[in-house]
Amino acid sequence: MTSRISFSKMIRNDIKRRVWLFAILLLVFIITGPISLLIMAENLKTYTYGQEFYNSMAAFFNLNYLRDLPILFFSGVIVGLSGFSYVFSKRKVDLYHSLPIKREKLFIAQYASGLIMYVVALLVKFISCIIISVAGGYLTKTAVTNIMSSYTGELIHFLFIYNVMILAVMLTGSLLASVLGFIAANAVYPVYSFCISYLMGYCYVTKADATALVEKVPYFSPFASVATYMMTQNDSGAKASALVIHNIFVFIIAVLCIIGAYYLYKIRRSESALRTIAFDISKPIIRIPIVILGGIVGGTAVLVSANKFMTSWVWIGIIVGVVTTHALCEASFNNDYKSAFKNWKQLMICLVATVGIFGIIFVDLFGYDKYIPNRNKIEAATVVLPLDYDISYNEIKEVNGSGQVVTYYSDRDEYMYKRAFTNPEIIDVVYAFSKLGVQYVDDMKENRKNNNAGHNEVYEHSPDELRTLSPSDLYILDEEAKGSDTLEYKVYFKLASGKEVKRVYYVDKNEAKKLFKAIYDKKEFKRAHYDIYDAYEKDIFTNVEVYDAFSERQVQLSGDEGKELLSIYLDELENAKFEDICEIPIASISPKYLSIWNYQEGLGGYYIYPSFKKTLSYMKNLGTNMDNMVSIPDALKVDSIQVSAYDYVHYKETDESMYVYGLMYLEDNPEDKEMIDLICKNTKLYGLTWSNDILYDKENRVEISIYYRMNNGIQQSATAYFDAGAVPNELKNDIIEWAAANPSY
Repeated sequence: MTSRISFSKMIRNDIKRRVWLFAILLLVFIITGPISLLIMAENLKTYTYGQEFYNSMAAFFNLNYLRDLPILFFSGVIVGLSGFSYVFSKRKVDLYHSLPIKREKLFIAQYASGLIMYVVALLVKFISCIIISVAGGYLTKTAVTNIMSSYTGELIHFLFIYNVMILAVMLTGSLLASVLGFIAANAVYPVYSFCISYLMGYCYVTKADATALVEKVPYFSPFASVATYMMTQNDSGAKASALVIHNIFVFIIAVLCIIGAYYLYKIRRSESALRTIAFDISKPIIRIPIVILGGIVGGTAVLVSANKFMTSWVWIGIIVGVVTTHALCEASFNNDYKSAFKNWKQLMICLVATVGIFGIIFVDLFGYDKYIPNRNKIEAATVVLPLDYDISYNEIKEVNGSGQVVTYYSDRDEYMYKRAFTNPEIIDVVYAFSKLGVQYVDDMKENRKNNNAGHNEVYEHSPDELRTLSPSDLYILDEEAKGSDTLEYKVYFKLASGKEVKRVYYVDKNEAKKLFKAIYDKKEFKRAHYDIYDAYEKDIFTNVEVYDAFSERQVQLSGDEGKELLSIYLDELENAKFEDICEIPIASISPKYLSIWNYQEGLGGYYIYPSFKKTLSYMKNLGTNMDNMVSIPDALKVDSIQVSAYDYVHYKETDESMYVYGLMYLEDNPEDKEMIDLICKNTKLYGLTWSNDILYDKENRVEISIYYRMNNGIQQSATAYFDAGAVPNELKNDIIEWAAANPSY
């Protein structure tokens, strides 16, 4: 039958029918748009000014999780349901389809009217915000960029949500079923992704990337897609092109969804109304992925709660998850609880598939942990060493006209991955790191199983027992009994195909150090490893400060002197050898810059080593106090020493460790003075070594807190440790006697 009704008239009539919806959308957008903007501007003027005010106002136009995400989903769901909810009633369907209008035309008219209402309401929101911003004088270039990005993103993601909601309506026969279907469309893919990622991280000992697939490819879930877009838009370090690419993928999937909904509408029968699933053929297509997911969730839930590696309860969790999910799906799909196990063959298929997924990952069937890419296919590579943990990796985004620096935090690993080396010599070293790591994979797996063996011993001690301890009841755990000394590093390969390979390895400390030297001694590596070089090239530093081993500032230079000191230091750091940073640092250097908030911030984690002769000489020539730039404590200045020991003294009967804290030596006591002299001769000041703690072979179970005589009314203190095996026997005896007299577990 040919329609004689104007298409535009159909759209106008539908908008009139749903004018209440347009009024709601308009009201919501006015409140969250111009009204919120005016309130924010008024509040900000009370405590911000200048560039900070303009930056905050520009940030208002970015999409917000709390403000925009709920409204976006509310709009998509309510517009989609209000336009096509008539398909849930056989009587209404017959009425609509009896009109002299083709089904296709009716579908398009309903779809277009909903879209027009949303677009108009959204335009009112943004146009009114632009007018207010122009009048208030805060429509900056950044604000315009944010407005365009937000409007485009909000509109495209509305299309995605709207289209998925309509698709859910076409696949189901009732309001409740369509809403549940929409929720499933948002949740199934992310839950799959996070569960598989957790399972891989649980079973694969070399998995270095904890990012789930949905975080990299969020386009198959409206919720994940919207959340990712908002996160990217609010990330100061993200590229604008990332938002464009994201929108293109979302738009393509949204179009595919509406094409599917359009086709289903054409073939949908009026008898589908009030059925849970409108098409019988789609039941297994919907049910099987959900049932398998139920099994994966069941098994993963056990893994999360269990303290034993791959306990047998995991398989019980899988069975319970699969059976329960299958029964619920069948009962709801057929509106009959008696049909819960009607398709038992499909149930078994889902059970086998779920067990297979767990089994494949558990046994590492495809060799994930021992995989090393072909050397000829590697385009770039890098290694993230467990060094310089104090470095913050704040990357420089821009320097404005006032000299204020805009920075953003960069994850340590990602910072190095972005600076992967193409130098064949460095790639060869990274490749050697990977080969060394693979040699320890079996040990890594065995250690993980042992650490998750599920054995928990509980010791109970009576007060009388604690009071009667004697030194003969205790012993000191020697170095060899502590077990192997390992360290962690991560490798990254970028292949010619574009594939990225990331792995983490735990290997013998001494074996790894050989490769540490091979890569650290290369200038190219250090310029990528230390973020200070990027900042220095941008000439952002206003002054330089140097602190001694006791955290007292001894240098504060600006102008040419500050630049010269920093230049000398960076030259020595670039030419430093691995042996140089294995020394105990004697000072720290912190270059400062003016932040966007108009106060001084500094780069930390940079140390001056005894081998940095030019840096030390330059400071000395300026008259700097060098007395405290030492690594050996001065016994003549010590007021007192406190000794603490952790996992060092053990109770023979139960092999339980004792906790020693409070063993004191005072300078004015002759016997204590001898012990102070002995301790100072054998310890080193480790206050600046935390950042590279892995490099030092020290006895970290015995901590020495050294307190110096009052200096200008402020007492100085420092932390010291012994080299491994260098704890004096006299001190060992005192520690055991103290532990016996003051038992603490």
